[in-house]
Amino acid sequence: MSEDDTKLDYRDPEWVAEQLGIDKNTVYKYLQEGSLPGLQIGRKWLVSERRLAAFLERVEREQTDRRRQAAGGVSRPFALPQRIRMLDDGDKDEPR
Repeated sequence: MSEDDTKLDYRDPEWVAEQLGIDKNTVYKYLQEGSLPGLQIGRKWLVSERRLAAFLERVEREQTDRRRQAAGGVSRPFALPQRIRMLDDGDKDEPR
């Protein structure tokens, strides 16, 4: 086990709320219902930065997969919309 693995990285719900840009009461709600991984010691909640990052990555993958399935399972590479080229002959609305 490396030194980084043994280092305590727990933060309070207020810190989590600030990092995620959500209200601290929402963080407490997610902790209480088990939607967000956390540790309760007495009345105090703690969230591991490392576990929070892993949790967010997992949820991001799951949400992305659901959106792809809803779109028909077609995974297209990222591309900008086709640009309309301005032509000298006055026909400006035809894409190239």
